[in-house]
Amino acid sequence: MPTQKKIAAILSAYDDLIENNKRRIALLEKMAEEIYCEWFVRFRFPGYKQAKMVKGVPEGWAQKRFGDFCMLQRGYDLPDKQVVPGPYPVVASTSIKTHHHQFKVKPPVITTGRSGSLGTVQYISENAWPLNTCLYVRNFYGNSSYLVYYTLKNMGLENFNAGAGVPSLNRNHINGISILIPSKLLQKQFDSIIAPLFHQKERLAQGNTVLEKTRDLLLPRLISGKLPVENLDIHFPPGMEEAMHEG
Repeated sequence: MPTQKKIAAILSAYDDLIENNKRRIALLEKMAEEIYCEWFVRFRFPGYKQAKMVKGVPEGWAQKRFGDFCMLQRGYDLPDKQVVPGPYPVVASTSIKTHHHQFKVKPPVITTGRSGSLGTVQYISENAWPLNTCLYVRNFYGNSSYLVYYTLKNMGLENFNAGAGVPSLNRNHINGISILIPSKLLQKQFDSIIAPLFHQKERLAQGNTVLEKTRDLLLPRLISGKLPVENLDIHFPPGMEEAMHEG
């Protein structure tokens, strides 16, 4: 039992680090989205008090169709039996499904569910393969990828269901929506603040990948005794120490 508890303490340390990183990623995401809302939903962007308004719109902004803001395209077919393990994420409607040895789209890869599940928007900072259950941004038309990402997230895409049975999103239904597009200068200012937050998120996510792989490699070696723990001075978490004393 003492050996089991030492093994559990070691694995718990990895789990705690992973959970802590996940909380930090969530906080960074929340911070970035709050900045988007402050600037482009509430219109409290830098210098907004001095901004000249033209018909209720800040000067330099443009009222355009969503289809002129970015181009959405259906993802690519990839049957499960054709997947060859590799480094590139295969993006489904709500998450990364698996990894493949080939990719279709260079980063940034922004996707949203097209069929089955609607409303989830994903930002992938590496080469990826968006599946046919997704729509992905094929062309940003010179706009900030972060602005496009948060605009899609805040459009309520789950309300654009065009399917009778299986929920589906028809890009033609959203292309005609009128939206306000901020000036390129303001978009650059936005990028300068948001990009470091995303880079930090990516580093934390990469750290979690390493932690998870290390934990999973350690587990069989610890259980089999190949890595002995009997002589290790383990600092147990408070909850585990209390349980040991009670035992």
